Amino acid sequence: MNKNYGLTTCGGGIYRGDGENPFFTLVGAEAKITELHIKDGCQRIEEKALEEREELCRLSIPPSVKTIGFMAFYGCTSLSEVLFSEGLEYISACAFYDCAIKALRLPNSVKYIGDDSFSIIGLNEVTLPCGVEYVGGGAFTHNDKKYNEYSGGYYLGSDSNPYLCLVRPKDICVFEFTVHKDCKIIYSSAFKQCRNLEEIKLPNGVLHIGKGAFRECENLKAVYLPDGLRVIDECAFADCAKLSDIKIPRGKITIEAAAFMGCSSLTELELMGATVDDNAFDGCLSLERVTVGPEASLLGDDIFSDCPRVKINRLIK
Repeated sequence: MNKNYGLTTCGGGIYRGDGENPFFTLVGAEAKITELHIKDGCQRIEEKALEEREELCRLSIPPSVKTIGFMAFYGCTSLSEVLFSEGLEYISACAFYDCAIKALRLPNSVKYIGDDSFSIIGLNEVTLPCGVEYVGGGAFTHNDKKYNEYSGGYYLGSDSNPYLCLVRPKDICVFEFTVHKDCKIIYSSAFKQCRNLEEIKLPNGVLHIGKGAFRECENLKAVYLPDGLRVIDECAFADCAKLSDIKIPRGKITIEAAAFMGCSSLTELELMGATVDDNAFDGCLSLERVTVGPEASLLGDDIFSDCPRVKINRLIK
């Protein structure tokens, strides 16, 4: 084990820490390393820690690691074997982009899977953690995936719940769709440009509606959003021109940028406990009445940009 300028090298990995834990953060690795067993005690893998290390083939991650940073193993084109351990919670965007993993089994402790985190051509088998709460846009490519099927839909999931994440319908021309009762995630672009879709039924367990999930569903008129929903992601319902009936859950929910942009048939809204990002309702031309509860947070001045009729009623505790 070598120490140099506050860094510690051990087993080929380079770490940054302190006197109590010199292995707190993995920041890199020695040149030409092909196999890395991350030191137990490491809690975080820094962003771009091993970016484009094409010689790296095998990796093991101990239970102490909670977070894998942005682009941590981006472009490790020979990395085909990764041993994940229970304890990992957060996988940042592009963490394993363009690696060589063909079968992926994530531990049940993982809650967050970032955008493009496993965008890998040839990844054909994915087992999701049963406790996952967020799956980012493009987290998995669609190529040759082994999906679970239910009532006209393709799902990814775990051994205990094969229907955790709805990826897409079999038929883009579907008129109505019932999501499996055990589904928690609607994947990014799942129903994008399903122009015939008029009705969608979401079960109470859905936590996250992904980026552009219903974008350009131009005949979608009504959506029931379950009370436990936590995130409506960017452009989730953008350009749903006939969407006129939607009730935002009253609890804590995040509505990301442009989530309902161009929903020109919406006339009224209640935002009781929502955190709303800029341009969320941009171009909702018919929107007239918006009730904002005391627990709601409106982030920015352009949330209702190009809504010429809108009047906002703010409730006080």
